[in-house]
Amino acid sequence: MIQCKLVIFLHKIFDPYSFNDEALIVAARSSEDETEAMRLNSVIISRYIRMIEIKANLMKSKTIDREDLVSDGFLGLLSALRTYCHDKGSFKTYAGVCVINKMKSAVIAASNAPIRAETFDLGSIAANVLPPEELVIEKEKESEIRDMLAARLSKRELQVMTLYLGACSYKQISRSLGISVKSVDNSLSRARQKLREGLRNMTQ
Repeated sequence: MIQCKLVIFLHKIFDPYSFNDEALIVAARSSEDETEAMRLNSVIISRYIRMIEIKANLMKSKTIDREDLVSDGFLGLLSALRTYCHDKGSFKTYAGVCVINKMKSAVIAASNAPIRAETFDLGSIAANVLPPEELVIEKEKESEIRDMLAARLSKRELQVMTLYLGACSYKQISRSLGISVKSVDNSLSRARQKLREGLRNMTQ
């Protein structure tokens, strides 16, 4: 708990872009300010947009286009943010696996045929993944993501999504916001769809 509070304190003093993914995840999950928590998550997301785009370009086919794969990859990234814990190794590696697994499922579903495992070799794809080329590009992406979230998500959807990314269960979100579990599920479904559409527009 002391470590969490220290990370939150430090990121408010220093530029959050100077922190690694793992530290930002701790800060986002520990923050009591939903706007600040979503901002920290947006910083992490901005670091992986390029990775998702590269993987989508490599895995697109006649049955599924790049934009759909980008959307699915984004959902994989959100899943990684929600389920990551330190005993799973680095977040970068874990996020890469979550993203590619989500894309792989989408390709298989679209093709309705078995896919060779070597088509999705993590090693060959990882070699093509580039880190953010410049800090200014990363900040521009993060700003775009925050603007997209603010424009597309309602206050309730933003609250639910923030708690969800903070690894809260549906029941915990329900109790925290004083709404039914069904309302939590509906809000998350709407938020995911809006985020898919928003990211699709951003990466076209």
